[in-house]
Amino acid sequence: MKRIFKLLGILLGLVVIVNFFWIVYKNASVISTPVSIQSLQSLYNNSQYAQDPNNRKLWLDDPKLYTIAGYNYVKGTSPGKMNIEHPPFVKYLFGISTLAFGNPSIVQVVFAFGSIITLIFLTFKLTNNLFLSNFAGLLLVSEELFQQQVAIPMLDIGGLFFVLLSILLFEKSFKNPKLFLLFGIVQGLAVGSKTGIFILPLVFLLYGVFFERKLLKNIIFATLITFLTYLLLYFKVFLESGITGFVDLNIDVVRLYRSYLPEYPWGEIWRLLITGNWRVWFWETEFVKVPEWSLIWPIGAVALFFSTLYLIKKKNLILFSILVWSWLYLISSSTHVIFPRHLLLFLPFSYMLIVYCLNLLILRIK
Repeated sequence: MKRIFKLLGILLGLVVIVNFFWIVYKNASVISTPVSIQSLQSLYNNSQYAQDPNNRKLWLDDPKLYTIAGYNYVKGTSPGKMNIEHPPFVKYLFGISTLAFGNPSIVQVVFAFGSIITLIFLTFKLTNNLFLSNFAGLLLVSEELFQQQVAIPMLDIGGLFFVLLSILLFEKSFKNPKLFLLFGIVQGLAVGSKTGIFILPLVFLLYGVFFERKLLKNIIFATLITFLTYLLLYFKVFLESGITGFVDLNIDVVRLYRSYLPEYPWGEIWRLLITGNWRVWFWETEFVKVPEWSLIWPIGAVALFFSTLYLIKKKNLILFSILVWSWLYLISSSTHVIFPRHLLLFLPFSYMLIVYCLNLLILRIK
């Protein structure tokens, strides 16, 4: 019977990989078509981001913004002068990919595949069940929000990959303390990928405080490496305007987020997650039904609550990291305007929790 389930697990893993490359194949034209930097730059100069209000005649969407921002970063533009809303790391990679291949989407494909593989590894460590681990991978590759970004240069999948990789390296660092340095660097890249990921170091610090005080010094050391890695991403800012320029930049970012629709109610991400209804501010109706929503979203929320109760009974490093990250991310996302894509930094973790709960049920039946 074990051999049968192992074979089924391998077959399911192949299904996951085939599905992923089918998504890539369907988007081959998008991935292979070179982007026009000259057109993007012209669009940017006449978009809502133009310094002169009289030039703000066109609309520039986020994928094009991140592409032209990353390209300019690589060419020498300071991250403090263009698209300051998010840290620059993933955008730097988009710029490098655009220079090397003519298209930023190559990086996105790598991030997407890495996210699937890392999620499967983490789920296997959590359940020790190959079939259920690959089932979690199947849920991710079947997620429409994920599929939409495989070939589009957005920041969510890059951030997801580095958060998953941080949790995996954190677990391995307890077996090999020399890896705390690498863990700190990867965590710094995660924080430097997207604004909402700044809470990640708190996850591991809390684990050290509650469960591993003897290794708390190592975790603090890794956190310092994380901070230094993050600062290095803004090397150009320090070079041009020093520490005061970096501090002023971060103050400007906070002010920007605070000024953006301050009347937007808190906690709307939970409504979106459970019901699929998204409160909007740009349409005649108050709510819009998100077409990507499925029942697996609220099931993931239930798994989050159930797994949290179970964690009280059992110490588990990976389960703790997944749960605390999920709660901190959802709570922090409850305080500002949301878009459906923001759930991409929670849903993959909910898939692991769903599989974890299924594994507990199987063990209980046995």
